[in-house]
Amino acid sequence: MRRARRLLKRLLERKLTAIYCLVSAVALAAAVAHVDTARLLSAMQRVPAADIAAMAAMMLLGSVLASARLKVMAAGVGRPMTMRDALLALSVGNLAGAASIQFFGQIVARNSLLKKRGFEPSDNIAIAIYERAVAVLTAMSLAVYGAVNLFGAVTLDLAGGGGALVKLLAGLVVAFAASAWATWRFLAMRSLLRLAAPAQLANLAANAVISFATQASTAGCYVLAAHALAPTVALDKLVSASFVVMFAASIPISFSGWGIRELSAIVTLTNIGMDASSAVTVAILVGAMAMLAAVATALIAVLMPQRAAGGEGMAVRDGDRGQGVLDRQLTLLVSLTATVLVLFQIYVPVRETRINVNLADPVVLLGGLMFVYRAARERPAWRVPGTMTGLALLTGVMALSWLHGLAAFGWNDWAFGNKFVGWFFLMAYAATGAALPEKLGLDGFAAMTESFTAALGAVLGLELVLMAAAAIDLVSTPFVKVPLEAFSQNRNALAFLITMATAALGNVGPSRRFWLLGVFLAAQWETGSRAGYGATVVLLCLSAWLRALTVRDIGKGLLLAVAVIGVFSAIPAVFGIYDFDALHPALSNPSSNAERLKSILGGLSLFLEHPVFGAGLGGYVASQGPSDFVIIHSTPVWLLAETGIVGLLCFAAVGLRIVYREWPGLRIDPVSNTIVLAMVAFAMFSAVHEMLYQRSFWLLLGAALAVPLRDTANGRRFKRAAAAAG
Repeated sequence: MRRARRLLKRLLERKLTAIYCLVSAVALAAAVAHVDTARLLSAMQRVPAADIAAMAAMMLLGSVLASARLKVMAAGVGRPMTMRDALLALSVGNLAGAASIQFFGQIVARNSLLKKRGFEPSDNIAIAIYERAVAVLTAMSLAVYGAVNLFGAVTLDLAGGGGALVKLLAGLVVAFAASAWATWRFLAMRSLLRLAAPAQLANLAANAVISFATQASTAGCYVLAAHALAPTVALDKLVSASFVVMFAASIPISFSGWGIRELSAIVTLTNIGMDASSAVTVAILVGAMAMLAAVATALIAVLMPQRAAGGEGMAVRDGDRGQGVLDRQLTLLVSLTATVLVLFQIYVPVRETRINVNLADPVVLLGGLMFVYRAARERPAWRVPGTMTGLALLTGVMALSWLHGLAAFGWNDWAFGNKFVGWFFLMAYAATGAALPEKLGLDGFAAMTESFTAALGAVLGLELVLMAAAAIDLVSTPFVKVPLEAFSQNRNALAFLITMATAALGNVGPSRRFWLLGVFLAAQWETGSRAGYGATVVLLCLSAWLRALTVRDIGKGLLLAVAVIGVFSAIPAVFGIYDFDALHPALSNPSSNAERLKSILGGLSLFLEHPVFGAGLGGYVASQGPSDFVIIHSTPVWLLAETGIVGLLCFAAVGLRIVYREWPGLRIDPVSNTIVLAMVAFAMFSAVHEMLYQRSFWLLLGAALAVPLRDTANGRRFKRAAAAAG
């Protein structure tokens, strides 16, 4: 059994290593393709030797500071270490990560080095999670500062004199309050309070200071190299650009940042006046210096005398050490935060375009990292065998399709950023969803569904109240938009969110189900989404048949929704407002329907031209030109057009296998009910909209699939049903 487990770990490591290497190789090739090789070599020769020496010294300083941070963090979880051990663990861990999977390699190397010092694997995992969390937050804050300084302003869509910002803040407040009321009071409050203890806060503050100093030393390397190649560019712009590139390189989707660092350098540094060859030169020099600094740090550690670790660190109980404290607390915090922030999409204007960003995106990077750490140590107990293989298959489809498109029609920003890189964000959402149920079982899944449904109910309640207030002129119209979009920026995206929450209602406390269902149905009506209407009717019928919701709950929810809509209908007569049309959502206009039909027919035409492997990722967009393009408004047709029949069959096989494995648990297991209901809603929406990249679906699916069968309700009955199904 142990040999089989070790073999599975090796296979997982090889799969992930291959994916990371592929991402880095492709990204690096794309970066080099943007530059002239002769100019690249010339740029490298223009960097003075004195600047290179200064860069090496700064990078070595950063490595020493990072080692000091590791030492402080180890003390923070009650596992003190010497500075020599910290230097050795950091440098060897970084080198091992560069030779395999970045995070997996770091953990394995640190375990090998520190086990003789009494460190358990859980200690190393907890320290690594703590270290990564602080580093990500520090890099993110500096990147935001850099983006603001570079692009003049990174602003929200503040229509009506700041009304959108006020509404966003109000939405965040009510969503987090509802999540806390529904979940934290009985599951996470003790852990969160312990995380906020004075000793923990002091340790966190020390680590934050060291992290900022570490980032500053790395930024100094970028600035030295960039200033040598572009002396006319203002230093503050170089500093800001370096913060953005550093954050991009830290995103865990490549092989030690290679490739992504070079691409982000081209995008960022060329915007401030540097040519592409010089930008790639800067990135390559910094990457090389980082590797040399790791080797130098290891040599320094070997030459240092070994001393016993002083102090006992922060006092912790035996049962609460390492992973038992920080890992559990961070998992709770990240998972529940993701269920709230996934409801919020914002448009960030950057230069001449607007980027659609979900507030949960940075959070799931951390959540995905936490899950990968544990998956590398112990194979997750997925409900559906072969889940990781299925996801690896789909990732391969997306990667090969992007390479196919790159070879067929060249570089396409939409294909790379929105689809290829976006796919890895979806995997991060699935991993973040799985993190808490994988650790706490059914209790973790119940906590996530309680938080998700309560937060969405609060946001929709706020929207309905604002609609009524706008109807009687209590608030200005910028606060309200009908058809209802809330913070999803699109009526169909909001309608899909509501159906996902409806699918999860069977896991919510009975006393809250009909209240939430009533709010969901009233808001669904106000979206004016025909796909939402149809999917909701089917979900309610299936929920009654599956016993996910009782007929009584559905009836009470319908009555509540009718009452809310009735109040809206009565407002014109009561207040004498007879021309207020905002309370009556309009369905899609004819031009929208024509555009949808045109995109579907165009996608089918593209599929007929490339039936087996498709036209490549971004093929339909590339055929329209760089501006004013439309996407294919159907997920199956989009997959057929750009990945071919092979890609569609791969996605269909993975989805149908999940439904097949969960079928015996229907009407018995609420988790099985949730999975099947979510898959049905996804299939219905996807027929007429492109829904594969809806983050809420992957967050919910990852959470449900991570609940082990042994932890589900009515376990004995479910086992008998599963056995009977063979």
